[in-house]
Amino acid sequence: MDESPWSILKKSLRDLRRTWPQVVLTDLLSRVLAVVIIAPLVSLLVRLFLWRTATGVLTDETIVSKIAAWLLSLPMVLFEGAGGRRALAASASSSG
Repeated sequence: MDESPWSILKKSLRDLRRTWPQVVLTDLLSRVLAVVIIAPLVSLLVRLFLWRTATGVLTDETIVSKIAAWLLSLPMVLFEGAGGRRALAASASSSG
């Protein structure tokens, strides 16, 4: 357990030399996931927000209030069944 910093560094570099392909592959896959899946979902969410507004303009307050209303209503939907779904529908209609 009493290893010097240099021996720890040598072991770490040896491990990196052995595992760098997996590190690079994981990095590339996470970037592809972000571009292919997450970016279009964010774009769809923004379009949904714009579609629900009367003026076609969103303020920061509107975005935050809509996201907060949905996130705060999610436990009601998950844990209260139909009553939670009705509460979510009421929350969505009142925030829009």
